[in-house]
Amino acid sequence: MRLLAELFGCTAAAPADAAACIFCPDSVLSPAAGNRFEVVHSDARFLAFHDRSPAARVHLLAVPREHVDDVKVLRGAEGAELVRALQRFADEALDVLEAQQSSFSDGGAGKGVPGERRFGFHIPPFRSVPHLHMHAQVLPFVSSMRALKYRAAGDPVGARKGLSWYVTATQAARILEGGGRVRVRPCAARREENMA
Repeated sequence: MRLLAELFGCTAAAPADAAACIFCPDSVLSPAAGNRFEVVHSDARFLAFHDRSPAARVHLLAVPREHVDDVKVLRGAEGAELVRALQRFADEALDVLEAQQSSFSDGGAGKGVPGERRFGFHIPPFRSVPHLHMHAQVLPFVSSMRALKYRAAGDPVGARKGLSWYVTATQAARILEGGGRVRVRPCAARREENMA
């Protein structure tokens, strides 16, 4: 377990106290945070900032302003809508960043299709901060080893996933809207026939 903690920055901590959460707006936007969080985009519901340890050519985290522990606590249509809204916001944040940068994708030597955008979540206990945060990445990954941390099992746009510590935003939304729950073990929408 210690090796997993070192590789993934996992914590087995209890659900976060929103007052002490480093991803809640009071912390992210605090003058005391200095440049620790380089906020790229914000609106009334969400914030996006650079990942402290980027695994891809561009790697942002998009978080809701309201404290939500993680993807495992989301349920049903409401959870699916939060995931979709967060993905739309994260995509906008990447657009904002792209407009600011002259070379958004350098083609890199890493793994993945240069310029491809990916969105997803680590599933507890394989996450470092107990506040829902979506990884918004523009490939390529910086290395094949770093890419493993963001490997989704199963169909990345389907309503089911295999054994994996990572779930794509589309998988999460479809599992939730189909009545399922996101977890590390294989999971699926309960009503997959409605998901086609």
